[in-house]
Amino acid sequence: MAATFSQSFSHDCAIDESDIHLRGVNAWAVDPWAVLNRNEPAFYCVPARAYEELMDLVDDLELGRIADVRLTDGQEPVRLSLDAL
Repeated sequence: MAATFSQSFSHDCAIDESDIHLRGVNAWAVDPWAVLNRNEPAFYCVPARAYEELMDLVDDLELGRIADVRLTDGQEPVRLSLDAL
């Protein structure tokens, strides 16, 4: 069963299932890569560290949206120091 991946979206090459078993999954877990089906991404593989960083960014975006809504809700902002928290 052949699969194609694009390491960091810059180098295309083909691997088959035996390559994954011989090298182990960790050998392919350095950079994000995509498995293609007829030159269309079927799924993306992202290392845990990169996924955690992406989730942190998503959390920061959501907290920013919440802060924006609260700043425009008409209430007076309360000033605090970080030490007071």
